[in-house]
Amino acid sequence: MYVVIAEDTSDFNCLRILIKRLENKEAISVEGKGFGSCGNMMNKGAKFLSSYNEQNKYRKLIICHDRDESSYQGIYEKVVSKIVNNAKIKSEKLICILIPTKEIEAWILADIKAVSKVIPSWQPKDEYLHPEDIKDPKETLIRLSRTNRPKPLYSHNTHNEQIMKHIDLEMIKKKCPSFAELAKFVESGTANYPKRNVSIHFPL
Repeated sequence: MYVVIAEDTSDFNCLRILIKRLENKEAISVEGKGFGSCGNMMNKGAKFLSSYNEQNKYRKLIICHDRDESSYQGIYEKVVSKIVNNAKIKSEKLICILIPTKEIEAWILADIKAVSKVIPSWQPKDEYLHPEDIKDPKETLIRLSRTNRPKPLYSHNTHNEQIMKHIDLEMIKKKCPSFAELAKFVESGTANYPKRNVSIHFPL
C-alpha cells in the first residue's frame, strides 16, 4: 500500500493514477491527501502521516512538493525537517520525496499530444524535449489551449487527472528526471530518502 501527500487534490489524484499505471495494478491501494496549498501540507502533513504510522499498514510513502523557483536541496531539506522528522516515520518505510520541476504539469508538456485524447478540439503541434526547463508549465498549457479562442480549453483541475491516464510513461521518463525518479521508486522500490548531507533522524 502507498500513502501519498501532495500540495493539492489534483496533484494527489494524478499521482494515484500514475502509480497504478506504473505498477500495472489498478487494484493497488493508494491513500493520502492533497492539502490545498504548500503551506497547509508543511503545517499539517506530519500530523496526517502520524495516524498512518500508528496503523502501520503502509509500505511506501511519497511526499510531493513542487520545486517552483526554489532549489531542489532547499525543498528536500524543508520536507525532511517539517514532515518526515516530525511524523516520526519508521525506518523500514520506503520514502520518496518527489520534487517536480517546476510543476507536475511539465509531465503533460512532455507528451502534450495526449491532451487531444481528453480535449479533442485541441490538437497541439508543439513538442517539448526538455519540459522541466519551462518556467511555468501550467500557465503554458493554459496559453497554448487558448490560441485563437476567447477562453482556454484546458483547466488543470478539470483535465489533469484524465490526461494522466493517456500520457506515454516511457516518453515522460526520458524527458522528465523527476518523473523518472517516481517511476524508479514505484517499479524497483529505490527510495531517495535519506540523502547525505541532510539533517535527519529516524525513531528508534
